Amino acid sequence: MMNLRRCLELMAIIEEEVGEARKELNNIWFGRSNDWEKFKEEVNHIVPPLVELIKLLEGER
Repeated sequence: MMNLRRCLELMAIIEEEVGEARKELNNIWFGRSNDWEKFKEEVNHIVPPLVELIKLLEGER
């Protein structure tokens, strides 16, 4: 059976990181910042938990 707890943890992490990336993008969009590197860094925080979640879900097929 799928490790439901770990999937939920990963989804919470992803949601938090997406929120941080969205904040950085909004700062750029509204001219409060021009720090594309910070945005890129926040997006890169999304990838590892997303990859792990996909692997967990694919393992349950």
